[in-house]
Amino acid sequence: MLAEQKESGAPLPEISTARLRLLSANLTGEAGARREALERLAVLTPGDPEVLAPLAEALVQASRFAEAVELYERAYRMDPGRGELLNSIGYALAWAGRFDDALGWMKRYAAAAPNSPNPADSRGEVLMMAGRFEEAEQAFLESHEASPRFNGGAALEKAALVRWLAGDAQAAGVHLEKFLKQRAEDRDALAGLRRARWQYVMGQTAEALANLRQMAGRAESPASSLAWSSLSLYALQGGRREEAANFAAQARQTARDALSIHAATVATVLGGVEAPKDVRNPGSAAVWEALRLTLRGELTAAESGWRDALKLASPEQAPFVREMLAQVLVARGEGQAAAELVRAGWPLLTPDQAILFDFLVYPNLLCVRGAAAAEASQGDQARRYYEQFLRFTGARPDPLGLVERARAAVRL
Repeated sequence: MLAEQKESGAPLPEISTARLRLLSANLTGEAGARREALERLAVLTPGDPEVLAPLAEALVQASRFAEAVELYERAYRMDPGRGELLNSIGYALAWAGRFDDALGWMKRYAAAAPNSPNPADSRGEVLMMAGRFEEAEQAFLESHEASPRFNGGAALEKAALVRWLAGDAQAAGVHLEKFLKQRAEDRDALAGLRRARWQYVMGQTAEALANLRQMAGRAESPASSLAWSSLSLYALQGGRREEAANFAAQARQTARDALSIHAATVATVLGGVEAPKDVRNPGSAAVWEALRLTLRGELTAAESGWRDALKLASPEQAPFVREMLAQVLVARGEGQAAAELVRAGWPLLTPDQAILFDFLVYPNLLCVRGAAAAEASQGDQARRYYEQFLRFTGARPDPLGLVERARAAVRL
């Protein structure tokens, strides 16, 4: 339509042109063009919260957090019935590292939505990012108590995670068993996969692999393809590329739904010998290439790859990317650089990141925090992190040499 208007020479009102450009950008997925169209619309219709809120979200995705917060506040003042905007302000501030300010807005969100389990869940996530694990646990339990089935009971699983990060594996296990029991009662086809992932993270390597092989062998199960993909990724971590390729092929053959197809694609790409091609999202392509290099042990190239990925990462992607870059830096003996990275906070993984890559983050992030504490001359804290890390490594592969590094540090 824009092209037809240009050919005819008949001018369209500026606001119509801006709306058409926004529609075009929405169809093509061009984030920059969408943001520019929204910025123009915000100038032309400054009192429209239906423009300001999407523009604020677009600015968040560009990591322009201060501008986004200002627009969210304007949109909320114009439409105070939209309490979810308070939630958005809180997350924008948290991604900017302003955790106390974020918690203030989450408090306002809770007052605006007193019967919703989401404010407590959001508060828990901010507290987790801030490393305030005991408070985060209480917030997640509050959310779960308000609505046990909210988000599939995910608040209870997050309560287990923060309790585990706080160093109390026993209490974490209680939360986890309750969560897994609930998922089984709700006939979650992926409940067994969730258990196997947790077993692997907590160092129960043999049990995790046995459960995954059992699930993978049930081709009719919705969990079969995801189990094959997990086995492929775990094999790549151990440098067993031929075995990983076979598992990835099985994952592709049994994939039936979007998540399984995506996981099988990722497993296939990461096992390749070349950089990923034909990946539409540049940020995803950069992450996959950095992962591929990391799993192949090409650490110099991997560090460069993760730095490139961080430049392209959305706020949701960035915590995972930072953690992986920090691991590579520690493996290369660059503890100070790693320490500077993780000052941004503790990672909040997206559901897609967790189901595929949580084993790369946990428990390795504990070793990274140990290295960061050592750089700050906090010897006792460093030892605690290293010892906690070593409790959960099990028999899993250690391509980055973090286990030996932690053992050497504990022996000092």
